[in-house]
Amino acid sequence: MRFPLIAGNSAWTRDSMLRAAIVHYHLRPGGVTRIIRETLSGLAEHPVRVAVLVGDVPDDATNLPELVAVIPELNYSEAPPHGQEYRRIARRLLEDARALLGATPDVVHVHNHTLAKSSCLPGIVRELAAAGQRLLLHIHDFAEDGRPADYRRIADTIAGGDLGRLAQMMYPAAPQIHYAVLNRRDYGFLKDAGVPEANLHYLPNPVRPLPASEARRETETPLVLYPTRAIRRKNLGEFLLWAAVTDGAQFATTLEPTNPTALLFYRRWKALSQRLGLPVRFGVGSASEHRLADLFASAECVITTSVAEGFGLAFIEPWTVGRPLVGRDIPEITSEFREAGLKLDALYPRLPVPLEWVGERRLRRRLRRSLTSYYRSYGRDDPDLDVLEAAWRAAVADGMVDFGRLDEDLQARVVRIVTGNRAARRSLGVPHPLESVPGADIVEHNRRVTVHHFSLETYARRLSEIYEHVASSSVGSVGAHDAARVLSAFLRPERFFMIRT
Repeated sequence: MRFPLIAGNSAWTRDSMLRAAIVHYHLRPGGVTRIIRETLSGLAEHPVRVAVLVGDVPDDATNLPELVAVIPELNYSEAPPHGQEYRRIARRLLEDARALLGATPDVVHVHNHTLAKSSCLPGIVRELAAAGQRLLLHIHDFAEDGRPADYRRIADTIAGGDLGRLAQMMYPAAPQIHYAVLNRRDYGFLKDAGVPEANLHYLPNPVRPLPASEARRETETPLVLYPTRAIRRKNLGEFLLWAAVTDGAQFATTLEPTNPTALLFYRRWKALSQRLGLPVRFGVGSASEHRLADLFASAECVITTSVAEGFGLAFIEPWTVGRPLVGRDIPEITSEFREAGLKLDALYPRLPVPLEWVGERRLRRRLRRSLTSYYRSYGRDDPDLDVLEAAWRAAVADGMVDFGRLDEDLQARVVRIVTGNRAARRSLGVPHPLESVPGADIVEHNRRVTVHHFSLETYARRLSEIYEHVASSSVGSVGAHDAARVLSAFLRPERFFMIRT
């Protein structure tokens, strides 16, 4: 059923100022808030007038956007409203947007609606679409990608276990509904789920170089820096393994996790490092970009051992400050960076260690238990033998297992084996990252590519063009794309890592 939220069609033409309303849960510090602020800065050079509608702003907020409205229902919440409440909040959102912009927005740009951190947001999106509002649904993080609690919240609490309603809430389909994603992997997953390419947009994040730093190395000992918040998928065990087999270098991580579960694993890694006497310092950074710039400047090289990323800032940021990158590759993310021209030959896609170090029977048992638990957390049936075997083949080949596919207990076992054991070190299946640090010519080449391809100016131009495309869309009835297919794509067994559960 349609209702009169919108007074006629969009009045935008290519010769007029386009009006966009950006919607998010809050403006508290975080990745999406940073992107919103970057968007406002970048679009200042384009004929786009932007308002921001959020559920909350920090009490100590400074430099708020000029056009901002707070709608409390957009903030984090658990219990979904009654049906009529969705309509009321949708009306309120458009009324506030009109008040700020002087007219109905040509585009409503919604960030991360599928995470349903606000129980209202998916329903609001559905109401706006049904009323003919042109929408850009910008997905940074997929609930299907290692976030089962978020997925169950929208599936059970908001959709009430109805798979049809779940699809309507997560992936509504209509000519006026467009999607933006950060990488080609997600683009392909949504395309396969039925989103037409005319309504699907690749929008990688902008990357701003860190501030200049005068910092220099304090000692002659090389520093290998892992600039990360050390949550589980960042694969801290692999970082410790490289520290354990390195002579004459110092290793350091920047930020501690805040999630209680992640913090528990992090503290275990710290304790193991201390017991083994590894040359590792933990949590040396801060949220200050100036402090991070100083750390980059004092580092010999930057390392990443992460097994999963959304956008993949870790593969781009070091080059902007002239630092080489080594460590683990994530081909489903970095393939598009390579297409853009980045040279990432120093990265390895897997770190093979002898299967006998962890034991085949033990690994099979743990892999089956972990994968089964993961499938159940998404409401899926237990994996059959073919699925389990596919996960095994992704982890094990030729008597070697990818270290990143192990759980923390098995990873710790391997770290203990290689510490102080030169013979064991020679059994690792890839060269040490410090043996293949990119030279100055590669660093400069990658810096130029990054500054050109992932600049704020490039991002703003892409987004402005997407806004124009969305604003020009026709309007039709609302259906749904295949949400189950999106989930199946993310749950493919070859993508499974136990440290992501």
